[in-house]
Amino acid sequence: MSPSNDSGFKVEPFDGSNYGLWSYKMKMYLMSKGLWGAIAGDETTSEAKEQQAHAAIVLNLSDSQLMHVIDSATAREAWGRLARFHHSHDMANRLWLKEKFASFKYAASSMSGHVMELEDLVMKMKRANCGPSEEDVCAVLLRSLPSSFESLVQAFRMSVASFSFSDLVSKLIAEEVRQNEGARVEDATALYAGKRKGKQYPKKQQGRRAKGPSGTCYNCGKVGHYARDCRSGRGPREQQHDQSNVAFHASEGFASNSWVMDSGASAHMCKDRDAFEEYEEVHHARSISSAKSDVKLNVIGHGTVKLRVWTGHAWIDARLENTLHVQDLSKNLFSLTAAAARGMTVEITRNECVVKRGGTPVATGRKQGVPPVSQC
Repeated sequence: MSPSNDSGFKVEPFDGSNYGLWSYKMKMYLMSKGLWGAIAGDETTSEAKEQQAHAAIVLNLSDSQLMHVIDSATAREAWGRLARFHHSHDMANRLWLKEKFASFKYAASSMSGHVMELEDLVMKMKRANCGPSEEDVCAVLLRSLPSSFESLVQAFRMSVASFSFSDLVSKLIAEEVRQNEGARVEDATALYAGKRKGKQYPKKQQGRRAKGPSGTCYNCGKVGHYARDCRSGRGPREQQHDQSNVAFHASEGFASNSWVMDSGASAHMCKDRDAFEEYEEVHHARSISSAKSDVKLNVIGHGTVKLRVWTGHAWIDARLENTLHVQDLSKNLFSLTAAAARGMTVEITRNECVVKRGGTPVATGRKQGVPPVSQC
């Protein structure tokens, strides 16, 4: 029986892990038995207590640790050998764990597996007395994510008042499920670039392919010709596009509800609060710099926008998640960067921009200056 059991104390045999904790417990045990003087170098310690202290240390070691003390002559010598070996070993272990934590990357096949790997690393760091804070764990988890999670990362960083690891994990797993539901074009991961507020579209337009002269004119809305051949002149809607056709331009006059495809925006942005189907306010004020001026635009919320999207041959109902609500934005911005980060392909021709998923168009925009304006 271990000598630490005879007075109600129990010190687990030291197996090489967490020397700091074991040495503290062992010291308390030796002090409780009046044996610590043998370790501290008290010259008044009797030979009997010296032997008891020496035996207590050795008997509270696992077999793997006996090699360090097997030829030690005194309790003080045995204690010193263990301290010197494991102090340097623990420091090296802590440095290795910290380096691994700082460089942690997504390498698992699923988000749950990725989170489990991070939690296992954090547990090892805690056992080595170098455990990170919850905020640091959240920061490392956000930084370690693949590019397909970039828009969610942006939204999370801008909206949270405090970091909650469990809340972040639940959002990431939900996002992974959403991304994996990739078979449906109307799925929440589809990227969208159009909106026509309050207007219903005739069913006869659904499913009709725009072939030759049977296509729809984007100027007057009639079937049978293209905008370049339209005799109706510039419509009021086209004039609205030209009034404020630059991303991040602060509006001082009338701004339409059109969406602009923008390769410079890192996230989708919407200026209209009423456009959000789901919405969450930003707790801390954030701002975005204008691309072509010194104007600072405030991010006041984020959420999901419900849209009607022209795919090139049909209108579909779609939702754009992780969209930032930006105050005083002149145009709603559809981020081509965010689209590419989610695995979409972007094809830009002289007069048109098409976003595809698996070869299937999910959003189109026609060029009216720079950048192209989406069809809605």
